[in-house]
Amino acid sequence: IKTSASEIKTLLEGKSKTIKLPENTEWYKININQEGFYRVQYDRESLEKLKELILKKHFSAFDRAGIQNDLFDLTRIQEEYLNVYLDFIRVYASEDNQFVLSEIYSNIYSIYQIFSQEKNWEKIWLRFKNHLNEPFEKAFKNLGWEPREKERHNDALLRPLALSYLAFSENQEIINEGLKKFKEYLNRKKIHPDLKNSVFTIAARYNGAGIYDNLQMAYSKTEDIEEKMKLLSSLYKFKNPDLLKKSLDFALTEKVRIQDLRTVFATINTNPEIKPIYFNWAKTNWKKLAKYQKVHFVFMTLLASLITSYTGKEKENEIKGFLNSKRVAYKKTQANSFETMQINTAWLERNRGVLEDYFK
Repeated sequence: IKTSASEIKTLLEGKSKTIKLPENTEWYKININQEGFYRVQYDRESLEKLKELILKKHFSAFDRAGIQNDLFDLTRIQEEYLNVYLDFIRVYASEDNQFVLSEIYSNIYSIYQIFSQEKNWEKIWLRFKNHLNEPFEKAFKNLGWEPREKERHNDALLRPLALSYLAFSENQEIINEGLKKFKEYLNRKKIHPDLKNSVFTIAARYNGAGIYDNLQMAYSKTEDIEEKMKLLSSLYKFKNPDLLKKSLDFALTEKVRIQDLRTVFATINTNPEIKPIYFNWAKTNWKKLAKYQKVHFVFMTLLASLITSYTGKEKENEIKGFLNSKRVAYKKTQANSFETMQINTAWLERNRGVLEDYFK
């Protein structure tokens, strides 16, 4: 425990322990550098004091990331509400560390994944997408599109992160330039490897049908394995359900290597636009998918993706019934995935109204 005056080290040997802080302690941070495998719940007054210290970058990047991660995970287990987390992360508006911002982006995207299929999402999205743009806009303004010689490692990682976030939040300047760069890529102009994932994703999400065949052809032609995987992932980032259905069918052709299906199923799980068609597609193509049960990691990723893409007790029962009817093994994977599904369902139900009120 780090306090305003000292550090305290103690060993928790039972289920609970009371630790007395020194008199006149102004603040405290538990789990220094996030070295312990546990979450910390602070009271409101302590959170406000931590905000001031985060703003001054008094803590390490690990601690700055960890404090907001703890608070986010508390919302996931119904110990806190999302409005408290969303208020708290405003203090990171001046953050410039790639690791910290990547953790925040991950949490914001998790909210999008679970809540974006709600009926009221369109109104929420108008404000949600701009909730914490400042640090990513500042990073892009300082770094630009093109990598520089001998730049800091943090900057090399921060650039694609900022581009990805700003494209996600529908920054039109970033989208336009990304589409321009993809067009140049098709005309055989090289793109820096660090930018390819952002450019391919922008092309898929914001050009859609106009470039689908181009992406698929580029995937088939390239011999660069890293580029091939980025192109494959981009095929599952479209918004159009017809194109997503086309990509799902493509995954089961001989053009996609079996070992690369892990990338396919993992990417599917990050795109909520696929929810309306994914389960029905899996049922229709189950004979083909069932053959991968002998390829353990591929089938485990498929199961986890299929189950955790959805929320709601009705959907849970429907998927369980289907898997049981097919006598699917991998019981531990199923149990873990259904537990995640249940957590997501409870998180959604507890915070549905909270999110709507917050972004009115």
